[in-house]
Amino acid sequence: MNAPAHGEDFKRARFLRTVVQERFILALLIAYLCCMAGFLYYMWSSAQRLSHDAVSAGVATIAAT
Repeated sequence: MNAPAHGEDFKRARFLRTVVQERFILALLIAYLCCMAGFLYYMWSSAQRLSHDAVSAGVATIAAT
């Protein structure tokens, strides 16, 4: 009489553990994607700043001649 209840509890615990693992992996994936987006934005903004500095230096050089 006790065995089916124990079996159901075991199945439920295994199911919940699987759901928790899937959500944890999903959370890690979302965190990774956010970090990559932040890194790419940082690289893009650095490139924009360097490009702007290079253009400013070129204009200053041309203006000085």
